[in-house]
Amino acid sequence: MGSLSRTTLAALIAGSMLVSAGNALADFASGKDLLQWCNSNDYEKEKCLGYIMGVADMMRYSIVSGWKACAAPAVQVRDVTIQFLQLHPEYRHLDGAGLVAEAIGRAFPCQ
Repeated sequence: MGSLSRTTLAALIAGSMLVSAGNALADFASGKDLLQWCNSNDYEKEKCLGYIMGVADMMRYSIVSGWKACAAPAVQVRDVTIQFLQLHPEYRHLDGAGLVAEAIGRAFPCQ
């Protein structure tokens, strides 16, 4: 393989990595996505809980989308989030992390 071919191959690999990274960054979960995961099969339910607990863990140490919360059991945090999403269909198009933060922050405010 000549040096031009190696350069071309390197450029193609780098370009494909950038496209993949761009697609991953643009694919945030909405409230609609999250509610669908929470109401689906076992794998999707685990995805739901993992997403919610990721936001809950972040909230233990910092403010997320303007909300702060204190610790609560994982199942309770999931249930509060699902209930919030069911009660507010008008917000489901918004960013999932922000909606989880609001649901948890309202239910488990720090004293």
